[in-house]
Amino acid sequence: MAGTRTVRNRISRSKRRKNRTSAARPSTGNPYKNLIITSVITILIGAVFGDLIVKKNIQTYNAQHTAFISSPKDGDEAFAAARAVYDTRLRERRRQTQRIIKYIADDSVSAFNDFYAVYNTALTDWNNHHDAMAREILETTKCEVRFPRDASDARKQAIDPHFNLFVSLDGFSPYLEAQPGKAEKARERFLKESRFCPTYFLTKSSGHSVHSVFASMHKRIYNYREHDYTECRLRHRRNIQAYYQSCLGAESPSLQTECMRRFDQKIAAGSFCDKGEFKIGDFTIKDVEFNELDFYWGLGDRFFKTFRREFILDYCQGQIGFWGNALGWNCNVVVDDYLDKN
Repeated sequence: MAGTRTVRNRISRSKRRKNRTSAARPSTGNPYKNLIITSVITILIGAVFGDLIVKKNIQTYNAQHTAFISSPKDGDEAFAAARAVYDTRLRERRRQTQRIIKYIADDSVSAFNDFYAVYNTALTDWNNHHDAMAREILETTKCEVRFPRDASDARKQAIDPHFNLFVSLDGFSPYLEAQPGKAEKARERFLKESRFCPTYFLTKSSGHSVHSVFASMHKRIYNYREHDYTECRLRHRRNIQAYYQSCLGAESPSLQTECMRRFDQKIAAGSFCDKGEFKIGDFTIKDVEFNELDFYWGLGDRFFKTFRREFILDYCQGQIGFWGNALGWNCNVVVDDYLDKN
């Protein structure tokens, strides 16, 4: 029996050793399976994100290229909008000033008084935006950078062609002949300006500008409105209904109507008021003053428009991003091509 147990024990130990040896063996199959799976996942992730990056770069390129191609037109529209900041108000104030002085020339107090609110709106709009208009001109032209104070030769070369053209035009002869030497004095002072900019002729209180001429005109318009003789007539004009009431005591409608007409005529003629030293000529504005206004307006606006190319070029260069720098997009070429066609 002992021999039998010994044999069984040996067989049992032998089986246990075989089982341990079997457990230690590597599993059957491809030993690179995990590596392959990891690699495939990495490639797929890289492909997805790589595709997104490529698409993003394409979108960025297309957007930057579109902005670059359209920049001359967009820049030109921005320049026109900057010019309109003063030009639109200037046109409106000139139109309303021209209309109200007609009522002064006709000494039509009632028409003058009725229209004054319209004129005053244009005047107020100009004055309220005066500083903003000047600032817009300076920012658009960057004239202080382009023409430093000590660059006298560059200044003369910039303004002389325009000035020489304007003083040679027959259309400005009324102003040039009425005030000989004044235009030349304006040019000399302009050349010495610390700010060699169109603001001098357009918005500055320089005595040689659109703003200065407007101010001179308005002084007489205002004085006419405030003059005792004019105020007297306006007062009677405001009382016209009371005068009409007094006419209702007349015997017949025709006589009542005739009475009312007489009051109208007396008020229009100023018969109720003592003219005293009133002289309509002291308040009238002559055509030559509008000729002077247009001289400064044209000269300043023409000089302003000489900054058009530089403004559009700066605008274009502001649209160049990474791709434009990388591929060497040339704003000078596209801007000159645009200006040749426009």
